[in-house]
Parts: sequence; C-alpha cells; structure tokens
Amino acid sequence: MLDVNKYVRPGDKLKKVKGLVIHWPDYPGATAKQVYEVFEERAKGFDGYGATHKIIGLDGEIIDCIPEDELAYHVGSNTYTSYALHKFGTYPNNCTLGVEVCHTDKSGRMTAESFEALVSLLTLWCKKYKLKALDITTHHQIVGWKECPKWFTDHQADFEYLRFLVNINLGGT
Repeated sequence: MLDVNKYVRPGDKLKKVKGLVIHWPDYPGATAKQVYEVFEERAKGFDGYGATHKIIGLDGEIIDCIPEDELAYHVGSNTYTSYALHKFGTYPNNCTLGVEVCHTDKSGRMTAESFEALVSLLTLWCKKYKLKALDITTHHQIVGWKECPKWFTDHQADFEYLRFLVNINLGGT
C-alpha cells in the first residue's frame, strides 16, 4: 500500500461506496508496477495529487494501492457533470472506489487478461458494496472533460458491454 501522505493517500475514511470508477494511466504499455511507482513518486510531492485503490496490469494482475475503506484522490476536478453531482454530490472522491487499468497503446485498448480482471474486480466490488452494474462509471462521466479511460470514452458500446457482463455475473439478465 502507498504510505499515508497529503498527495496520494490522505488516510481519510470513505463515507459510503456509491460508485466504482474506471481509469487508465496515460502510459501506454506500462506495467502495473510502473504505474504504482508513479504514485509513489507523487507521494514525494512530484506531479500533483492522485492515486487509485487498485491497478490492473496487462497480465490481469492486481496491485493494491489504497485500502478500500479509505478515500483516494482519483476523481478530483474543479467541475463535475450533472450526473456526478446528482449521484455522488460535490466531492466524488469520498464515496467511490477507483481502478486504473493498464493498456497496450494510445487508444487505451486493454488486453483480454486486464479486461477479464476488470470484470471480476467490478463484480466482486458490486457484491461487496451492494451496488449494481449501473453504479460502474468512468472518470470521463464524472468530470466531463477528461478522456479517461480513453478506450471507453471512445467506445461507449464496449463500456456498456462491460456493465452487461458484470450484471450477468451479479445474476441479472
């Protein structure tokens, strides 16, 4: 886990998990460990604020960054969409879990292994926190201005397919 510090892990407790947010690291081809190291550098005060609860690597491995009961700076913004304000209030960081998914290229395409791990993790989180597949969102849908994760921003049908798979895993039809 990342150490408690003012840049990536403040140590504050989440109020209640209301949503699950998917991100992409803007480092095509980076491993989960390399992305984790970026967050470790941020903890030293370099490159601003930001981290996530988990990182999914190209081979489907998952690295824990911040405990699930703690706030992560993963959806900070000066402005939020009306969807985000309605669903999460004025500070979505205090009621959402975030996951970064490593990808192969600038398009944001995930490997089959990372996609399968994402579906599994989101299903687990939905069960654990009594959420629905519709509670899964993207950074872009919360802030409106950031293409994160790029693949789902550009391929909405694939995002809906991800939600569909999680819904099936939850026993939906």
